[in-house]
Amino acid sequence: MAWLKRDDAAEDSGMGATSAAAPSEESAGLDTDLARLERQRATGVVTVTAKDSDSIARIYLFQGRVYAAHLDGLEPLIAERMLSGGRITPAQRDALRLQPEGQAGAYAESQGWISVDDLALLHQEYLLASVGAARDASEATVTFEPGPTTGRMCTLPLDWEPLERTLSMRSSRMAETWTDLRVWASPRTVTFVATGAEIPDTLRIPEFSAVVSALTEPRTLDDVAHALGLTRAEAVHIAGAAVRAGVVRVAKTLQLAEVFPDGVELFLVPEQFPLTRSTAPVR
Repeated sequence: MAWLKRDDAAEDSGMGATSAAAPSEESAGLDTDLARLERQRATGVVTVTAKDSDSIARIYLFQGRVYAAHLDGLEPLIAERMLSGGRITPAQRDALRLQPEGQAGAYAESQGWISVDDLALLHQEYLLASVGAARDASEATVTFEPGPTTGRMCTLPLDWEPLERTLSMRSSRMAETWTDLRVWASPRTVTFVATGAEIPDTLRIPEFSAVVSALTEPRTLDDVAHALGLTRAEAVHIAGAAVRAGVVRVAKTLQLAEVFPDGVELFLVPEQFPLTRSTAPVR
């Protein structure tokens, strides 16, 4: 990766001030627009373009309700997410990798490997992470185009007011979990390693075991989240529980070096939006 989210570049905290429960000045404009479009029962796409960045978020509405969110530069690894969640087998994951981009989830549902409701819940996690990151984008331009729809990464349409509350609570919870870990760096740069302690029975869920197994140097927490198809929020929650249980510990923070890439690079997790030319981990 050659880009950092603006807050990461400023303090490398990973949980900047815009992660607080109260909406930031940046999020207020998007919140107002989405509330207005809900009242108008608008169908179409809201485009959020971050200042000084090629990063673009697209939030899709149906009759004013949010049902999908896409980030240019991010194609969620839904097959890996289903595997890390224990919903499919490794052989099924390999079959899904052969599907066209964006079609793995639909194919798994058509084969009866996952229910449409469970698939929608996985999509919803990406939606929450993507819309939450778009709300935190600094000095973003927000536009609306009536009409366009999407069939990719959809969930049941969500009312904006409860969605807004959920996003604020989600952001606050992630920030609090990270603060409790006393890790003064970003999930982009922090690495963890297993201690060898046994996983407690209360934490023996597929996602937890997958994250603990994947936390090996020099992979950062965002690296692990991406490889497993998780959002940063999911990975932070699991890492927090793992550290408290003594199963993993913080290893080190990767150094940063200034780089100047061309074009838009890929996101590891939705929460890295927006990506701006800045610094990247030295590997």
